[in-house]
Amino acid sequence: MAFGGWGFNPDPMNVPKKEKPDRDEQLENLLGNLLVAKYQVARLEDKVTQRVYDGYKKSTFVFKNNDTWYKVSINIDKQEPEKKEPEEFKCSYCDEKFATDIELGLHHNIHAPSHDEDEEANLDQALETSP
Repeated sequence: MAFGGWGFNPDPMNVPKKEKPDRDEQLENLLGNLLVAKYQVARLEDKVTQRVYDGYKKSTFVFKNNDTWYKVSINIDKQEPEKKEPEEFKCSYCDEKFATDIELGLHHNIHAPSHDEDEEANLDQALETSP
């Protein structure tokens, strides 16, 4: 019977163990690191963009390694993305234009006879030519 009728267990050492859910802690750490890295990349891209906007378009870094000096220079050029015209799909029967290939496919059903009509025509032709 529970202590005091409240369901309280007075013995803290006699606590039933809960089953741990199946977790891959290494995978969780990798995913966490990936999210942090994506955030850091976004922040760095924002900082570079701001520096270019402020007029800094060249950077030089000089360092020495094993008694050899190295100089790294970076030039930044701003480029606008290419603007693409939306692709148009044109009907080969009537030259009507459509925005998607799905719309064009539905439109082609208007021009092409249905499969059942073709079968009926072939059957009728076969019956006419048979002896």
